[in-house]
Amino acid sequence: MLRIAICNNRKGGSTLRAMLSASEPLKGVEYAVTVFENKETLLDAFRDNPKCFDIVLLDPALGDAGSPKVAHYIRRVNADCPIILTAQNNELAMEGY
Repeated sequence: MLRIAICNNRKGGSTLRAMLSASEPLKGVEYAVTVFENKETLLDAFRDNPKCFDIVLLDPALGDAGSPKVAHYIRRVNADCPIILTAQNNELAMEGY
């Protein structure tokens, strides 16, 4: 089972959940989604178990420029975990990149 984390403070990640369910590459793939509404709870999950997720969808607009720090932390504890930035504006996308 593919374990997906969404860290997004917008509507509980409902838009990203809908995009995942409509994703052709995920058709027929068993996956579970866990939504985190703040970076602290996502970091707690990785502190408890660095291999807890197979992929992270991370919103750079989580406040106080913390998303790049979250991405760097995840990279340190689980270098194999892909991180997809889900920015909704170009400025935040470039900052996160």
